[in-house]
Amino acid sequence: MRKSVLILLSTLLAVTGMLGLPQSSVSARADTAVSVTVSPSKPVRGVTFTVSGKLPTKVTRPVELQAKVSGKWKKVASGKTDTKGTFSIKATTTKSSLSVRVVAAKTKVGKKTYANVTTKTKKITTVAPAMSATKATPSKPIRGESFAVSGSVNTKVVRPVELQAKVGTSWKKVASGKTDKKGKFSLKSSTTKSSLTLRVVAPKTRIGKVTYEKLVGKSMTVKTGAVGGKVVQVVAGDSHMCALLTNGTVKCWGNNENGQLGDGTTKRRSTPVKVSGVSGATALTSYGHTCALLAGGTVKCWGPNWAGELGDGSTQHRSTPVKVSGVSGATALTTGQSNTCALLAGGTVKCWGDNGHGQLGDGSTQLWSTTPVTVSGVSGATALTTSYTHSCALLAGGTAKCWGYNESGQLGDGSTQHRSTPVKVSGVSGATALTTSTDHTCALLAGGTLKCWGNNWYGQLGDGSTQHRSTPVKVSGVSNATALTTSQNHSCALLAGGTAKCWGYNEYGQLGDGTNQHRSTPVKVSRVSGATALTTSQNHSCALLAGGTLKCWGNNGDGQLGDGTTGERSTPAAVAGVSGATAVTTGLNHSCALLSGGALKCWGWNYYGQLGDGTTQDRSTPVTVVGLG
Repeated sequence: MRKSVLILLSTLLAVTGMLGLPQSSVSARADTAVSVTVSPSKPVRGVTFTVSGKLPTKVTRPVELQAKVSGKWKKVASGKTDTKGTFSIKATTTKSSLSVRVVAAKTKVGKKTYANVTTKTKKITTVAPAMSATKATPSKPIRGESFAVSGSVNTKVVRPVELQAKVGTSWKKVASGKTDKKGKFSLKSSTTKSSLTLRVVAPKTRIGKVTYEKLVGKSMTVKTGAVGGKVVQVVAGDSHMCALLTNGTVKCWGNNENGQLGDGTTKRRSTPVKVSGVSGATALTSYGHTCALLAGGTVKCWGPNWAGELGDGSTQHRSTPVKVSGVSGATALTTGQSNTCALLAGGTVKCWGDNGHGQLGDGSTQLWSTTPVTVSGVSGATALTTSYTHSCALLAGGTAKCWGYNESGQLGDGSTQHRSTPVKVSGVSGATALTTSTDHTCALLAGGTLKCWGNNWYGQLGDGSTQHRSTPVKVSGVSNATALTTSQNHSCALLAGGTAKCWGYNEYGQLGDGTNQHRSTPVKVSRVSGATALTTSQNHSCALLAGGTLKCWGNNGDGQLGDGTTGERSTPAAVAGVSGATAVTTGLNHSCALLSGGALKCWGWNYYGQLGDGTTQDRSTPVTVVGLG
């Protein structure tokens, strides 16, 4: 009997396996074991969340998201599974908690009928909309200068926000804006107060069908820079900056590998640090090292000391200032690559440091001097200028003497012989100013004419040739100059009326005439009028205009023109976001502007933090130097 039953079952299996069951009778089972996932696990009220999961039926079929409302299930969103049975449905809610499930109704796909599938119920707990802690940048703004208050709200939609300041017992709106799609905001304001209590408010608003309730951020107190912390002078070194403040102290920032910031460390700084042991400073000068002229005419220097350029009797680098030996009654300072000179009351000059080409002017063949020596044959000097390896003194009556390196004739005595004692510059009288570059020198004469001498590879002497000149030649086409500036291979003159002319090297458009052609005679700088000052760097130039705006032109690879781009400009471009400027200076590939309120803005190359904004990110628009107050 048992054997007969087994034979019968085997026969039935063989028949059904061969013929199959009728297709219309095949159906999938409901599977309430299916779970769903909610992302984020705790959604923000009013912000979209996602409910996802996977059905056991691997076909594309409709699904709907249901929420339990007053004991009943109600459809709130719908969608479809993919061919693997996976679904993802988006929804929002303003409730503090919500029970949801996903239902796939009985459906027929082709010849197959799929049974209803209902997932497990998932309880969702939501969180209230909130605002993150806000912060001010810079953390200690200069009074009257713009600062930003930034933060975010977790309602990730574009919505209005406003910055409020506490006035008495009330809150007053001082700025407004909107969040971005991620809920982030940044609001700008300024104040003349020493401190200010602020908060950010996101007003109640309706976007689409969702109403977002009012959000009030936590209040914060912003303290501003103290009065007396205003900048009165800024100088650019190779890769660092220093600022003289109205209270006679000095702050520096940027590269510090040889102690050139004067704070007792060799750590580079992207924000200003106070120079130790300097008070009563009246002027600064900088190259690789920095020196401060102090009230009473003494001098302190710090930084690299390769050849005794700090003047303290050693060749030891100094990360804090040292007093220069044997100098008193100084009225002005200049620095070269590794040497320093001081103009003294009475018109004599002392120099110290590197003397490899006679640049100390004392007649010696000693390679360096770690203490100051008196420059021979100079008396009645009224001004002093020092370049890479040579120096010149303007004398009473408008004559000039130069000494040091002379390979290109930059001493102006008719020779190319290096001079360890000053020589008179031929053919110069009535000079009112001198300026030196690496290998050439220029003089501004009474009446507004100019003379230049030395290296002339690119026409930087402005006489229509590219022949080096060991005696001064007249710069062509300039008769009403009021100021003069020289860089390594080009020169610029400020003219009466506020226009400018430049000549020499022009590969990057630094002459501002709309070309990249070197010029051996001066060309007019395009689109500059009302200029009150000029400055030149190696490959870019800038003009300070009446009203305190700026224009720059030339190389812009690091954003040193400040126009928001990094493309070179052969005609001047307006520097963005600067008004009320009173002075401008240029470093190798960065620029800085001193503002009327005593603040400082910089832009361009920032590898060492020399822009002073707390970062090492190059900037193509000006940023405020923080922490000067």
